[in-house]
Amino acid sequence: MAECVHAHGASSLSSSRRSRTSRLPECVLKRHRLPVSASWNPNFYLQASRAALDRRELRKTIRAAGQAAADAQACLADGVYLHGHEGYLLEQMTNPAYNRRKLGAYTGWQAFGIELVREVRKRCGAGIRSCTGSTSLWR
Repeated sequence: MAECVHAHGASSLSSSRRSRTSRLPECVLKRHRLPVSASWNPNFYLQASRAALDRRELRKTIRAAGQAAADAQACLADGVYLHGHEGYLLEQMTNPAYNRRKLGAYTGWQAFGIELVREVRKRCGAGIRSCTGSTSLWR
């Protein structure tokens, strides 16, 4: 697909969305697990709480996002979009209403996002473009 986009003089972009969101009941219905979040939070779609991810699980999520970016780069995508709004994990980690961590890693609102971007840069090099939220990808 990226080659077809490039043939028309445009840039291709891969969206990196983490499916472990608190918004979808599929994780309970199909996988028999609680939805996850930055901290223990109420779920407004189900009558259940969202389980807080621990440091190991967050690090695993960051590594998976880095691998997804490397895969997109291998498919000749020009950049990755780190989806960080509407209740997805990146937004939850930066929002004090969801992230109420007091101790350990990822207590600061920027820590998770910075580590996520560092992982993408480590896997792909500084040559791949990335953006989050409404930040412009293009220079």
